[in-house]
Amino acid sequence: MPTTDEIFQKRWDALWKSSKLNLIAWIIKESRINKSLQEENGHLRVKISELENQISNLQEQIAKLQRNSSTSSKPPSSDIVKPPKAKSSGSGKSGGQKGHPGFWHGLFKTEQIDEIKEYRLSECPSCKIPLGLEHQTRPWIHQVAELPEKLTRITEHRRLGYLCPQCQKQRYAPLPEGIREGDIFGPRLQSLVVYMKAALHGSYTSLEEFMQEVFEIPVSRSGLANQIKTVSPSLEIPYQELQGALAREPSLHIDETGHKDNGHRYWIWAFCTKLFGFFTVEASRGSQVLKKVLGETFKGTLITDFFSAYTKYANRLQQFCLAHLVRDIKFLTTLPDQANQQFGIRLLRQFKRLFYFWHLRHTMPEEQYAQAVSVIQRNLRALVSEKQLPRKSQNIANRLDKHWSSYLRFLIDPSIAPTNNLAEQTIRTVVIDRKITQGTRSEWGRQWSAHIWTVLATCRKQKRSSWKFIQDCVLAQRLGTPYPSLLPVTA
Repeated sequence: MPTTDEIFQKRWDALWKSSKLNLIAWIIKESRINKSLQEENGHLRVKISELENQISNLQEQIAKLQRNSSTSSKPPSSDIVKPPKAKSSGSGKSGGQKGHPGFWHGLFKTEQIDEIKEYRLSECPSCKIPLGLEHQTRPWIHQVAELPEKLTRITEHRRLGYLCPQCQKQRYAPLPEGIREGDIFGPRLQSLVVYMKAALHGSYTSLEEFMQEVFEIPVSRSGLANQIKTVSPSLEIPYQELQGALAREPSLHIDETGHKDNGHRYWIWAFCTKLFGFFTVEASRGSQVLKKVLGETFKGTLITDFFSAYTKYANRLQQFCLAHLVRDIKFLTTLPDQANQQFGIRLLRQFKRLFYFWHLRHTMPEEQYAQAVSVIQRNLRALVSEKQLPRKSQNIANRLDKHWSSYLRFLIDPSIAPTNNLAEQTIRTVVIDRKITQGTRSEWGRQWSAHIWTVLATCRKQKRSSWKFIQDCVLAQRLGTPYPSLLPVTA
């Protein structure tokens, strides 16, 4: 029979063995749990990294969607969300505010006056004293412009017929010079229809109603279209003359915008200076259009945005639009990561300083201006030479570094503008016309649009009457006389 000590020892051994096994089991279990937690933690870290990348991409996409005219080359009309307008400090009343200079029409010129009517007094309205020539003083002049009661003058041309007794053929007297068979509108009325269609963006329906209501001339929309189609060839010679002169210009601003022709994609190209605007509608947006219009090379300076067609055609005198570059830099400041934001802020600060001194170039000493600009250029060089920039910042830095002289040429040549605002302003009225008329529907429509847009833009820049110019073209076509020119008159 085992002793008490033996029994105790046996039970102790059993208990120790059992505890040891439990401890080992617990350690194994905890090890498995720890390994599982480590694997889960690793998966969570990967998931967090993926989510952070997604958030960054979404923030960048949001920044792109929020791009407006101040951070991209989009037109101001595309700004869907605009900041609330600041409260006006004005008086609240309508019309001109206090201190605002007034506008006075002034008197019409003597050659504009068709009739003068004088009104006399025989006695003083108050004293009833007779008044004569010896009492007259300087007259009070009041001028009124009015339409005649009948706005149109309709002439019937009768070509008397004769039967020749010898050849037995019917002969008719010829029409006077300038009157063509089939023309129902004279040159001025025909030019007015063209002017209202193009300059005032009138539809054929509204023109049809206007002719009926105001001029009492019934005419169909197809008849109006034929009138415009007749005028279009008369604009061809001035148009071609201006196109031939483009390649000789010392500098040109160029821009392009989309155009729809019967559902097909085309492009409106604008070539302009301060004194003319030339338009052409092409099926391409590529550099071949530049070669077609300007030749294989252009010896002057082209002021353009950074679109690939211009970079491909560019020469050493190129001036890329700084406004477009500044918009792209501003976009960097809207991105989520700090590195892009800070690089954009520092670049913008230098360009603001550059333009500040550039606007003061005529009012400060030449040496002081040159020194200030030199310091700013060194600062810009240092910025674009920085290493380990984020991708989008690096793209801007590479572009500025590669095309340094083409972005800052305006500092060397005072006649060159640093931005392409002139082309954007010139093409704006065409964009409005495109939006109202919904594009064109044929090759003739594209040619007509290019011709009339060129006439309207050039006459506006030269402060000439486009209606008068169209009349002169119509008369030249009818009479066989020289056509007017769109070329700027140089002193």
